[in-house]
Amino acid sequence: MESKYISLLPYMVIILVLCVGLILVLWKYMQLKKEMATLSADMDEIQKIKAHAKENDELFKKMNTAVSQFIELRKGMDDVANESTALKKLEGLHTKMEELHVWQKTHSDADGVRLLAKVFNDAEVMVGIAEQSLPVIKQLQNKITNFYEELRINFPDDDYERTVRTHFLELSVMMMDVVQSINNVNYSSAYQGINVKLLMEEITPEEAVNSAKPVTNLDMETSKWAQVFQKCISKWSGNDDNPLIDDKPFLLNGYRFKLGQG
Repeated sequence: MESKYISLLPYMVIILVLCVGLILVLWKYMQLKKEMATLSADMDEIQKIKAHAKENDELFKKMNTAVSQFIELRKGMDDVANESTALKKLEGLHTKMEELHVWQKTHSDADGVRLLAKVFNDAEVMVGIAEQSLPVIKQLQNKITNFYEELRINFPDDDYERTVRTHFLELSVMMMDVVQSINNVNYSSAYQGINVKLLMEEITPEEAVNSAKPVTNLDMETSKWAQVFQKCISKWSGNDDNPLIDDKPFLLNGYRFKLGQG
C-alpha cells in the first residue's frame, strides 16, 4: 500500500506545482488586467490633457495677437497725447488703430477700415465743430456775464434802464447770429458773419454797421422777415420825451435795424 502512495507522490507534486502555477498565472493576469485598465484611464486622461492643451494653445495665439496689438497701441499713446488739439488726438488714435488692424479677424481689412470709420468719423466731425465754435461760444459767454454784471445795481434810473434794454437787444440779436453760424451750411460771412466778427473783435462797431444793409420797405431791397421785424421792434423805442431804447442801429443777419424807423 505504501509503495502505491509512493508511486503517486511525484504526480501529486506535479499537480500541486501546476495548481500553484495556474494560481500565479491567474494572479498575474488579474494584475495585468488591472494595470491595463489603469493605463487605459491614463491614456484617456492624456488625450483630455492634449485636447485641453491644444485649446489653450489656440487661445494663447489669439490672446498673444490681442496683447501685441495692445502693447503697440499703448506705445503710440504718447504721440497721440502730445497732439496739439482734441481733433488731432482723435484722428491720431483712429490712424493708430487702423494701422494695427484693431478689428475682429472675421472682418477683411476693407471691412475693418469701414468699421473704424463708423466709430470715429462722426466723433471727429463733432469735435472739429466744437473746437471751431468754442472760442466764439466763450466770447459770447463773456458778453452774457458782463450783461448780468450790469444788473447788479440797487437804484437804476431811467437812463440806466434804457441802457440795459439797449444792451439786451444788442446781445439778443448777436446771439441769434452766433448760434446760427455754428455748423450751418447756409452760414454767410456777409450775414451772420458780421455779428460773429464783431463779437470776436475782428471788426469795429462802426465797420459792422457799415457792412450791414439798411432795412427799407422795398421787397427788392429787403427780405420780408426783416421788414416785419423792423416794424415790430420800432414800437419799443418809446417817444422823444421818453425814449426806451438808445437811438442806435441793431444788427441781425446782415441787416441793420433802427427803432422808431418805418
